[in-house]
Amino acid sequence: MDDNMIVNVRVVPNAKKRRIQLMPDGSLKAWVMAPAENGRANAALLEALSAEFSCGAWLVSGAKSRQKVVEMDVHFADGKMHQKSSKARF
Repeated sequence: MDDNMIVNVRVVPNAKKRRIQLMPDGSLKAWVMAPAENGRANAALLEALSAEFSCGAWLVSGAKSRQKVVEMDVHFADGKMHQKSSKARF
């Protein structure tokens, strides 16, 4: 079953390694290695989310901000979101 989900994401550009963490309020915090210039951090964020959750990800708002709203086409089974790997920190 496919569903679209809207997620608030706080982005930290110029990180030493890529990482995604679930925050207590249900939002995500994402560290990306790309700098915040010319949309490179946004592209890295969408690539990271797509890779971790095996889904499509689109930026809804926040192109010029560290606070972003992202729409994700995620796959749910048994009421749980399934990720591609165990590298995401949940």
